[in-house]
Amino acid sequence: MRKAVASISRMVVLAAVLIAIAIGVVFVAVPLLRRAGQPAPKEVIAVDAIKKIGRLEVFRFSNSSLYSYEKNGTERVAEYIGMGVYSVDLERAEIKVIDNYIRIEVPDVEMTQGAFELVDVIDVHIFEQGKRSKDFGIDLFFESKKDASIKLENEARSNGSLRLKAENNARMIIEDLVRKFSGIANPEIDIVFI
Repeated sequence: MRKAVASISRMVVLAAVLIAIAIGVVFVAVPLLRRAGQPAPKEVIAVDAIKKIGRLEVFRFSNSSLYSYEKNGTERVAEYIGMGVYSVDLERAEIKVIDNYIRIEVPDVEMTQGAFELVDVIDVHIFEQGKRSKDFGIDLFFESKKDASIKLENEARSNGSLRLKAENNARMIIEDLVRKFSGIANPEIDIVFI
């Protein structure tokens, strides 16, 4: 009788182990195997698509400034126009998706190096003995071009309203991209500049 009870209890233990293995296969292995052949979730696709954009130009602007200097007792004045670009690096963005909430942490917008250039001189004057005369001398343009370019770029970099416009544009563009790529109906989007 003892042998029969021992044999039955071994069978019960063996059956319990087999049932546990079967449950593990059903709840763990089967979903993993199903996913192996399926495409990645939309959230992963959205994150990859947005990061692949890399550096995104979000705001172009122009800036003008008067530049004056004196040479050989003659004051020279020129008005220069420069153009610049603000961009944001989406490759360094951190994107978190929880249900329909999407939080995107992106680096601050920045005026990228080499993105500001002097494009034109529109008016050049020479003042001699208090009298104004027009002079479109190419020598004046080239003599003052580098200094004027530095001055314009510094003015643009310190202009808070340009940066604010760039941030607002970045928000709108990134939100549109997220809505397009996420596949989530009515996502709640939070964009944070870090």
